[in-house]
Amino acid sequence: MSTLQAGTLNVTGALNLPNYTTTQRDALSSPATGTIIFNTTDGVIEIYDGTEWTATAGAASYIVATGGATSTSGDYKIHTFNAGGSFNVASVSSDAANNKLDYMVVAGGGGGGGFASGNFNNFGSGGGGGAGGILKSAGFNFTATAGTYPVGVGGGGSGGVGNNAGSDGGGSQFGPFSS
Repeated sequence: MSTLQAGTLNVTGALNLPNYTTTQRDALSSPATGTIIFNTTDGVIEIYDGTEWTATAGAASYIVATGGATSTSGDYKIHTFNAGGSFNVASVSSDAANNKLDYMVVAGGGGGGGFASGNFNNFGSGGGGGAGGILKSAGFNFTATAGTYPVGVGGGGSGGVGNNAGSDGGGSQFGPFSS
């Protein structure tokens, strides 16, 4: 890292700050108070105050996570899983209020009834499958921490054959929650 001794710094072009991931930043040995970097993990400019790294004023500090198909809605990032995988939280915000998230877990639906599984063995009376169970949080009451959360997506149940009912669908999971 370079040091510049100047009373006034006039920049007419681009000012390129040192770039560090959070891991690289945390490995810096005794950074000087006032050190400024660009944190590539969180996408923010940070200043070392002699005790800790702090994002500059106005910088958004949110959970940085990967996994599933992502989309956004305003300031919200949505991770959708159609198959099992992992929701990986690389880092959390220094603002605890930004570490809360909502989740929704839907189990696989049940299979439909067999061809003759209705009342009195009426042919063609097999019913459709049932919807899967659901678990969800509301009000952003789940606090995320850095780490990996397993995601399981339950498959739908198989349809019944002949006079037999269809089977139950499989359960789904997000971290410690399952349906």
